[in-house]
Amino acid sequence: MTRITAFVFIMAGLAACEPIPGGTATGNLPPLPEEVIAAADPRFVGTARLLEDGCYWHVHENVVESTFLPLRTPDGRPICAVTAEERAARAAAEAAAAAEAAGDAS
Repeated sequence: MTRITAFVFIMAGLAACEPIPGGTATGNLPPLPEEVIAAADPRFVGTARLLEDGCYWHVHENVVESTFLPLRTPDGRPICAVTAEERAARAAAEAAAAAEAAGDAS
């Protein structure tokens, strides 16, 4: 009975894990722009990719899990293809479009 219980808990724990979007850390990643490579901390460019938020992220792997961390310059600044102002403008435009669509539906 103890082995069955342990098996159930292990399977439940594994089922909670989510795969990293875009494949594995060593999969086929699109090449980074030269500006990003020049600005980034060189230890992390091998697994870096551009995500939906407009910023570059790299995969940090350890024994327990793999997770995304922001790709940063050696002095700690995050590297983004889209500025915070552009992201705010996009969010405002999307919210306005959603509000307009909700108003048209009523």
